[in-house]
Amino acid sequence: MTSRLFNIGFLIYLISFFLAAIGHSDGIGRPAPGYYCAFTALVLPWTATPISHGGPFENRFFEYLAVFISGMVNPFVFVYSILAFRGRNLRLVKALRVIVPLMIPFSWVIFHYEFYYPREGHFLWIAGILLILFSPVNQNFRPEHSHLLRQNKSAREENSSRALK
Repeated sequence: MTSRLFNIGFLIYLISFFLAAIGHSDGIGRPAPGYYCAFTALVLPWTATPISHGGPFENRFFEYLAVFISGMVNPFVFVYSILAFRGRNLRLVKALRVIVPLMIPFSWVIFHYEFYYPREGHFLWIAGILLILFSPVNQNFRPEHSHLLRQNKSAREENSSRALK
């Protein structure tokens, strides 16, 4: 059974993809929804590079890096959710709890270079991610105590094998 905070965080995270995530500072164009931003940040670095002549990142390595890192936030959140829910790769789960929040500010670099400003979807996206990362996924599972669970499990197995003898 997943925790209520995790479920709320995941719901907020999903809703954020359908709300306006960015607006353009000069008022040109319509606000872009979160799913468009997520897709663009995920795909664009693989189709255009700083060494591509005439591409959007020509001579703009730092912006390219910011888009690449921003595009990896959602896949990392997805991987974190699966691993934490299953109780697997606990070192990676702990690492992602640190890495993902450090990746979020790279989206702000894109805002600066492209003259965007964050909208409600962006703020909900961050809130949802933080709730997902820092609430217990499973009410009975806490990654920081998982080594104790493994020790207790092995002790129970040892005791049951002794009882069978």
